[in-house]
Amino acid sequence: MTTSRIRLLVVEDNPADRRLISEILKDSVDPLFEVVGVGLLADGLKRLREEAFDIVLLDLDLPDSRGLEGLERIVGAAPAVPVVVLTGVDDENLGVQAMQREAADYLTKGKIDLDVLVRSVKYSIERKRIDQALRRSREDLSRAQAVARTGSWRLGVPGNELEWSDETYRMFGIPPGTPLTYERFLAVVHPDDREYVDREWKAALRGEPYDIEHRIVVGGEVKWVRERAEIELGADGLALGGFGTVQDVTQRKRVEETLLRSEALYRAIARSIPDGAIFVVDREMRYLVAEGGLTAKLGVVREKLEGTTPRMTMEEEWGPHVEERFAKALAGETASYENEFRGCVLWTQYSPLRDENDAVFAAMAISMDVTERKRAEEERLEFHRQLLHAQKLESLGVMAGGIAHDFNNILMAVLGNLELALMDLPPEHTARENINQSVQATLRAAGLTRQMLAYSGKGAFQIKRLDLSDLVRENADLFRTAVSRNAALNLSLTDEPSVIEGDPGQLQQVVMNLVTNASEAIGDKAGAITLATGVGDFDAAYLAPSRTEGRAADGRYAYLEVSDTGCGMDDETQSRLFDPFFTTKFTGRGLGMSALLGIVRGHRGFILVDSVVGEGTTIRILFPVCGAGLDAPREVRLAPAVPSATALQAAAPTVLVVDDEESIRNLCLEFVRHMGFRGLTASNGEEGVTLFEQHADEIAFVLLDLTMPRMDGVSAFREMKRLRPGVQVILSSGYNEKDAVQRFGGEGLAGFIQKPYRLSELKDKVARLFRKGES
Repeated sequence: MTTSRIRLLVVEDNPADRRLISEILKDSVDPLFEVVGVGLLADGLKRLREEAFDIVLLDLDLPDSRGLEGLERIVGAAPAVPVVVLTGVDDENLGVQAMQREAADYLTKGKIDLDVLVRSVKYSIERKRIDQALRRSREDLSRAQAVARTGSWRLGVPGNELEWSDETYRMFGIPPGTPLTYERFLAVVHPDDREYVDREWKAALRGEPYDIEHRIVVGGEVKWVRERAEIELGADGLALGGFGTVQDVTQRKRVEETLLRSEALYRAIARSIPDGAIFVVDREMRYLVAEGGLTAKLGVVREKLEGTTPRMTMEEEWGPHVEERFAKALAGETASYENEFRGCVLWTQYSPLRDENDAVFAAMAISMDVTERKRAEEERLEFHRQLLHAQKLESLGVMAGGIAHDFNNILMAVLGNLELALMDLPPEHTARENINQSVQATLRAAGLTRQMLAYSGKGAFQIKRLDLSDLVRENADLFRTAVSRNAALNLSLTDEPSVIEGDPGQLQQVVMNLVTNASEAIGDKAGAITLATGVGDFDAAYLAPSRTEGRAADGRYAYLEVSDTGCGMDDETQSRLFDPFFTTKFTGRGLGMSALLGIVRGHRGFILVDSVVGEGTTIRILFPVCGAGLDAPREVRLAPAVPSATALQAAAPTVLVVDDEESIRNLCLEFVRHMGFRGLTASNGEEGVTLFEQHADEIAFVLLDLTMPRMDGVSAFREMKRLRPGVQVILSSGYNEKDAVQRFGGEGLAGFIQKPYRLSELKDKVARLFRKGES
């Protein structure tokens, strides 16, 4: 069992009395006492400052203190410690005065025993604890009322006694403790509201509710208050009085007045914005205004929204976000957000609304539907991205075309000299095999330059009308040779005519590249490759993701599709799929897919790629459809026929070779000599025109390069035609026939031969030229 212990300070100058008190208290069992005695008030004050005591027994007659002065000093020094007064005089009046000065009890010496003393100590300590708790409670209530700007009051009807809390005094501008009556209260009420307040109070005394708002005048300033009360009824049913609260609502009333003045303006502005809306909430987050053309689009009914909070009326995932943003605006922040809501992209700015005192009384959100603007911006960014990509491709194409042209000149010299070397060697010579291998390597290099020209869009096309399904059927066996043993090639070809304009050889290369890549994607695992064709109507939105970057148009397209069940590609691989020499297998693979891109671009087609890692890849290539009729390849129109070969060789035994590359000039000179002609060479167009003018009657035909310094092939050709209109010119270039010939504007070339070419090809070209002359 635990027994409480009390420390007691006895301030008594008589040692005998101190011993007596100690002797009495030592017999106490519950509580136990620890008694400390001093003889002077100064010593008692010192002990109270230095030590903790539960209670003080104080003699009023001390050497350094007389009467109630000592009590006041003890209470002032330790207000939390109860003080029991000891006196030798049984004076009731003195006891009352001591109690008024906050003594806890009053004991007369000579009448003290254990029970009296213990009861007094316990009572004093408990009373002090209750008083302190009550004081704290009152202080907390006063502080809470001040924070809430809410006071309380009580009015006794019969005696007209009015009591106010400290906050009510402060609110009405009257010093606390001032005697009050109902009339004194009415005197503070605004003159224009007094009759209304008095009428409502008298109605409340008859049992009607009392919940009113009115104005008061404090120090010349008008304030608004809200009063509510409960009426106390006697046994006879008559009012004894009332208890009520009063709240300062000045700020809210000012907000309401400000809103009333501005609400019509907000609504007018909002209604004038068809794609916008204005929302205003008060400090309790309740909508005051919801107006604008956008509200109907969002499915917002103004009458249902106003007076509610965002959490009450909005979707669960949006209400808290909106309230959070309004809360920041009510805290003084301005911020804007962009979100998608009910099918619209909304731009919303949240901002605080301030009164004339710069206090935030509400928050406003202005929303604008920016869906179309956002879409236009995304389209602009996408177009800009496509433009940059197209410029990159164009730059790479120009570079690839230039490299291919120069490379073809080099290959021309290598291949021609190898061929001349073979012609000079006897059939049994051991070096012939090595030279033949070099010839084959040179021809493969020439094939690479053709791929570079295809990538740059300058490949040689023989355009004709063809059916995609027929193209696949006719070459199905060839395509199967590119498929590994563990992969199956399936055909899914449409029976509907899929006629396009294209080069069969180039399109065959496209399919072969796609099938080869699909087979490699499957690898060593079992899988399937599907080669499909079809025809359909496709709009620009469907074609927009095309890798060719061409501007798509709605229309009817025939498509060629290759799909596989291979490893698939991630986004990074897809983004680089058509880059030159990019591969996931090993470095420097080649120009297969980039050449494919150039071929499709040259056919005005589109490429769509759909790939998922671990599931496979589908590549669909679309071409504009044309009429159902098929035709033969288009031939480039050449110059009129020349005289017969015999007459040509007899009358004009000379060939003029015009090229800026010395090695090619020397090679071509050897070629024409092998064909039985005498050769003249010129290093540029200007020199070539001069030689042609000097030997015009001797020259059978001109072998003319396209790109040269000082005067290019086009200008040289025109000058030669001016000198001799019937001149026969075979154009020689590292570029393809289509790009080279079209620069001459249909002025009648005798023929075209693409570098690098062999002696046999030149002989065949000249022979055909002569055969036309003989016919």
